[in-house]
Amino acid sequence: MADFESTVKGKENHLYVLTNKNGMEVCVTNFGARIVSIMVPNKNGEMQDVVLGFDSIADYVNNEDNNFGAAIGRYGNRIAQGKITIEGKEYQLLQNNYGHCLHGGPEGYHRQMWDANQVDEHTLEMTLQDSAAVANFPGNVTVKMTYTLTDDNELKIDYSATTDSTTILNLTNHSYFNLGDLSKDVMAQELMISADSITPIDSTFMTNGTMQAVAGTPFDFRKSKPIGKDIKADDEQLKNGNGYDHNFVLNTGGDAQNGWDTDQFPIDNYELTLAMLQIIRNGGLGNGGSNFDAKIRRNSTDLEDLIIAHISGMDAMARALLNAAAIVEKSEIPAMLKQRYASFDAGVGKDFEEGKLTLEQLVDYAKANGEPAIVSGKQEKYETLVALYAK
Repeated sequence: MADFESTVKGKENHLYVLTNKNGMEVCVTNFGARIVSIMVPNKNGEMQDVVLGFDSIADYVNNEDNNFGAAIGRYGNRIAQGKITIEGKEYQLLQNNYGHCLHGGPEGYHRQMWDANQVDEHTLEMTLQDSAAVANFPGNVTVKMTYTLTDDNELKIDYSATTDSTTILNLTNHSYFNLGDLSKDVMAQELMISADSITPIDSTFMTNGTMQAVAGTPFDFRKSKPIGKDIKADDEQLKNGNGYDHNFVLNTGGDAQNGWDTDQFPIDNYELTLAMLQIIRNGGLGNGGSNFDAKIRRNSTDLEDLIIAHISGMDAMARALLNAAAIVEKSEIPAMLKQRYASFDAGVGKDFEEGKLTLEQLVDYAKANGEPAIVSGKQEKYETLVALYAK
């Protein structure tokens, strides 16, 4: 626990431990209201950690792009181009992922220090005062998350929030689960998903508002199969997601049949979201391999597998170079990096191809936005960009 006793962003950070009569244990820390570990009995009765996490608070703070175990908000997943309209007013949110606003922006709830109140050995309350100024969302929001470990070996997360202005809110938890050996990947573990459709994505991981049938595709998990069985299939959606990074539209009866209080909250007064399950599979992180990320929402459940780690020390210009090299078969750029940064900003790439954007402007764009800008075309374009970078 000493490795979590620190001061982060001017507030004290601690490690809180929840236990039950069966010896199950859940550890949570203030930074990002993160679940650090979940110790459960395996089939042999031995206690085993089933979530990914670091051994110290310094590792969580210094690895800026990780969401291990974190609370996600103000809005989980992506908002296209970071633009929302509420009550007729358009808001431009901070953009942090291929031009989109992901998980509430660069300083989302996963990067905030939460106030903790341990009620007893079973219950922990986490509270956050979220200012409208953090990511340009409208309204100031007070969020409360309550972690409860029951004697039935259930970990429950209850969410509540209040706001002083109309806003949007989509809260979840971003723990990465591996129900086997944390030192190995999950490709051999079996998964079954009762879903006839997915929501397809483009190369920036953004949905397009449509649904796509899973029948006859690698996304058909309606019968149990190993997760890695079809992961290398020649499929456009697998390429866009660098594996599985998709919402599965679950075959549910809707909110009215799943405990929604239709008397207090009439369904026709709400724009109800589809119940979704999301899985992501990609490369690995260190020796951790690929793992599941199980998220619990009020009316949906997400599962994600570990997203490939961001390449340390890679600046925006290097990313632009990698994308420039993506169309050059003889490039010496390492294959892993080419794969990680294969997604691109289509508008910028199109402007470059049409001569509306010079190489110098492309470089400036990449530096300013901190995201890949693709350069597609001929070998000399790549060589010119390499020469520019060399300067």
